[in-house]
Amino acid sequence: MAGIAIPRVKPRPTRSKMCPQCDQWLAIDSFSLDRKRADGRESRCRACRADRRNRLRSLAKHLRYRVSSGQLSAEDARYVYASALVKPWGIRHAKASTSYATCSPGGSLTSCLG
Repeated sequence: MAGIAIPRVKPRPTRSKMCPQCDQWLAIDSFSLDRKRADGRESRCRACRADRRNRLRSLAKHLRYRVSSGQLSAEDARYVYASALVKPWGIRHAKASTSYATCSPGGSLTSCLG
């Protein structure tokens, strides 16, 4: 049939989502499920979530050592850890600050928090 125009169908694009921490567009399968969110996926990719989890574990281990050796009070350690939970690891696109490793015994908390 020469007179009928057949519309071209565009191929469906692969579903992707942007991770705000690594600032990359990734396949939707790179994000864990979260039924509370509108799109049903976590906001950060699995790699970024694992990286943050590992950094928090490392910080907790370091703080436990500092408390057990008497270099830091338990109250100060809780404050540093809570600040790390609330505050993202530096500004967006920046690597995590490791300034907590340079805290001096008896020093101020601001030097530990960076």
